[in-house]
Amino acid sequence: ACRPPGVVARHCQSPIGEHTAKSTPHRQHATPPVGMASLSATSATSATLGLAIVGCGQIMTHHTAAINAVADIASIEVRALCDPSSDRRDAIRAIVQGDGDGGGGADRTIHEFNDLDELLSSSSVSALCSLVLIAVPHDLHEAIAIKAIKAGKTVVLEKPLAPTLESCHTLIRVSADLVLEAGVTAQAAAQAAKVESGLWKEGEEGEGGMEATDAADATDKAEAIARSVPMLIVAEQSPYWEEVALAKSLIDDGAIGSVVSAAGYYYESMRDNITSGVDAAGGLGWRCSVARAGGGIVIDGGLHWLRPLRVMLGKEVDSVVGTIDYRSPALRMEGETISHALIKMRQRNTECGAASGVGGAGGAEKPLVATYSANLLATAPMAHDVCPYFRVTGTEGEIVIKGTGLFANGGGGARLYNDEFPEGKELFDADRQGAFFLGFRGLWVSVAQTLRDNNHKAAHQTVKDAGADVAVALAIYRSSETGQWETPSITGDE
Repeated sequence: ACRPPGVVARHCQSPIGEHTAKSTPHRQHATPPVGMASLSATSATSATLGLAIVGCGQIMTHHTAAINAVADIASIEVRALCDPSSDRRDAIRAIVQGDGDGGGGADRTIHEFNDLDELLSSSSVSALCSLVLIAVPHDLHEAIAIKAIKAGKTVVLEKPLAPTLESCHTLIRVSADLVLEAGVTAQAAAQAAKVESGLWKEGEEGEGGMEATDAADATDKAEAIARSVPMLIVAEQSPYWEEVALAKSLIDDGAIGSVVSAAGYYYESMRDNITSGVDAAGGLGWRCSVARAGGGIVIDGGLHWLRPLRVMLGKEVDSVVGTIDYRSPALRMEGETISHALIKMRQRNTECGAASGVGGAGGAEKPLVATYSANLLATAPMAHDVCPYFRVTGTEGEIVIKGTGLFANGGGGARLYNDEFPEGKELFDADRQGAFFLGFRGLWVSVAQTLRDNNHKAAHQTVKDAGADVAVALAIYRSSETGQWETPSITGDE
């Protein structure tokens, strides 16, 4: 393949459909990247998948709203909530049972538990949930994910993959083992099905003379058995951010020429963020703890800004140099609240065609150095409506992405500048709201497709990509201590 699943490359299928820079992209709707494609009409009518939620914090408001919104497509139904706080469970249940935007209605039965152990001990409810969404403090990711997988549940794990390289490696190995197990199980089941049905006879040529329909039946039985092998999928919605997907497609189509620079700027103020989860003491609860979160803003919200740089540019991180600082004492955070970094990036796979970066002497690729900043403030107003989140500049123009869609003065959008649109062209409708947060919908359509296709390799790719994100964040932390360029320890290709 010319690129890993989940990443769209030049001359490969676009995540938002075929179009050129001259089309009307504001009418396009982002579908998941390759390997996590949108559901077909046939698969969308498959049996509903039961979902148990473990952790009912603020991020779950976005997940459940998205699941409601794509319920008719993804066929995923929330059936259980696990959280030690009844108030948090109540808040999420209200969204799940809401009548609007795909909600299941007040009469839908939602089972409630304090934690995953209680759910698993209830065999009747556990049997209703083949899928578990985990959104707990980062330091609990590894243990709870592995516990659910051992119970036979497919796990959708909130980012980051884990707060340490050791835990990331462990979960990548667990995911790789599941891919191997699924392949071996399918192969063994296929042969057993053929032998059992008398379609396979030792010593006979080919398939022992079996009819094509009989062989297909045996294969179907084998696939059904292989579906009993769970998956691990990491929930990172930024690749499904419509502005990012459209920018990726336009860059690959040459709308701004060869990329010469790129910048990502994540900024957030607890004054405005209605989903911040600020506790009564004015802090961010467990997010204030480096031991629990793994760090500060870079490994938390700022992680959502590292992946789009990789996706849009079609490149992987070679090395980073950066600094971190603590500038918001009102948040009572142990970790950093501000970071600036240079990120040296190289082409992911040169077999996919021309690199996005500018070539060096003799045709060798010259690495592209992107800039990255993250800034978390406690109370200050911020310019969500004018300050770009991403700016990608090429030899023939540039693309600017702004706004997450959460704020009235920052509804999202992207603007293209080139010879055709020297004054800039807005790529999305002015009254559109959602932007970054609409990515949760594409994420859940992708999860459903991966499950229906029984695509363990696509699931594993999400784990490797998430591991690569964490490795970059931790490399920024190391660089802040050493003052040198640091190489991420996980490339995503393990």
